[in-house]
Amino acid sequence: MKKNRKNAALSWLDNNLESAVLIACLFIMTALISVNVVLRYVFSKSLTWSEEICKFCLVTSGFYSLGYCIRFNKMIRVDALIQFLGKKAATVFNCVAWAFMAVFLAVLAYGSVFVLIRAKASGQVNPALDVPMYVLYLIPLSGCAVAVFRIIQLFYFSVRKTLGKRGA
Repeated sequence: MKKNRKNAALSWLDNNLESAVLIACLFIMTALISVNVVLRYVFSKSLTWSEEICKFCLVTSGFYSLGYCIRFNKMIRVDALIQFLGKKAATVFNCVAWAFMAVFLAVLAYGSVFVLIRAKASGQVNPALDVPMYVLYLIPLSGCAVAVFRIIQLFYFSVRKTLGKRGA
């Protein structure tokens, strides 16, 4: 029974992680900005911390949308050449492009580790939220890690489908 629950949880995460994060960020940003507009123009007051939370949500949605687009293979690309290639050649071409993208995202994640370490060592705190600034720098690292994982999944399932393996 525990194994089924664990598999169900992993399956849910696999299918919905980026969507859930993006929906939550959009809802939070919309709600906070709307409340802040009403407070500012009706009551001449505003929330000092709402802009910072919206900034965190905007950064999060930017990085997690990478994984979302990769999961559904909706990247911006010119595919005129791919349309003329056969199925296997197109898969090879796509795999090479995904490999370049994975390397770029891995380098970005690697670089964000050093920024994260420096931010943690500095002890900087966001003044409006009283949250350590390294929390903000966790977002690029986790977003790139999810995107690289989605590229590996896309590569795996594409190769399996092209080779005619079951389960793809």
